[in-house]
Amino acid sequence: MELQEFIPAVEELVGKKFTREDAFALSIITDRFEVAIHEKFLGAPDVWVDHAGGERIQPTGENLADSFRRVQQAFERAHADWPLYEEYAATALKEFYTYVKMPLEAKKSSRQCRPGYIIQPKGIDVELFWITCDARGHSMNGHSDLRRHLTGKAADPGVYALQIGHYDNRMQIMGGGGRRDLLASIVKNENVMASMREFEIMPEILSHTTTSENIELPDIEVYTRITRRQEYTFLELEVM
Repeated sequence: MELQEFIPAVEELVGKKFTREDAFALSIITDRFEVAIHEKFLGAPDVWVDHAGGERIQPTGENLADSFRRVQQAFERAHADWPLYEEYAATALKEFYTYVKMPLEAKKSSRQCRPGYIIQPKGIDVELFWITCDARGHSMNGHSDLRRHLTGKAADPGVYALQIGHYDNRMQIMGGGGRRDLLASIVKNENVMASMREFEIMPEILSHTTTSENIELPDIEVYTRITRRQEYTFLELEVM
C-alpha cells in the first residue's frame, strides 16, 4: 500500500478528511480517536494512533498495509471501549466530589480522545478542573492522579485571586502546579464566594525617567510591548 492509497482508505474508515498540520504531518482528530501521519524524507511514514483504550501507540517501522490494519483495530476498539471509559470518567467525578465542598458545576465533554467533565464555579464559565481517566481507567485531574492532587488541607479563610487565560476558546486558570494546588485547597471549603474581576492598564498612567537627552521613547518593539494597553482577568474566590 502506498501513501496515496493509505490516506483515502483511512478517511473512508473514519468518515473524516485529514488536516495538514505542516509540510510533513497530517492528522484526523475526533472526540474518540486520533490518527496522525508523519512523513519522512526516506522510508515509509510513521503512523501514530491514540484513543481512550490505550496509550499513544508508537510507530513500529511497519509497512503501510500493516499500519492500516493497526488503524482499523484501534478505530474499532476506540468505539467499542468508549462506554467503558465514560463509566470510568463518571466514577472519577464521583470521587472528585468526595474531596470538595464548594458548590460546583460539571459539564460532560471529551478531550484528547477521552471522556471527562469540565468543573466550573456555579454560574461562571471558567474551567477549574478537568476530571477524566487515564488509559487504565484511573481517576485523573488533568494529567495528575486525582487522589494525590486533592488530599491536601483546606485553604484558610481569606480572598484569593487566580489569573484567567483563554485556551482553545475556553477560560482556564493560568499558572503552574502551585496555583492548581491552591485551587484544590480552596474548593475543600463549603462557603466560597466566586466572582470575576477585570483590569485595564492604560499606557497613559505609565511614566519613565531617562539620562538620555531624548526623552521621547523610541518606536521599538520592546518599549511598545510594555506600554501597550494591558488587560487582565481574575477569578476571585473568597473563603468565608
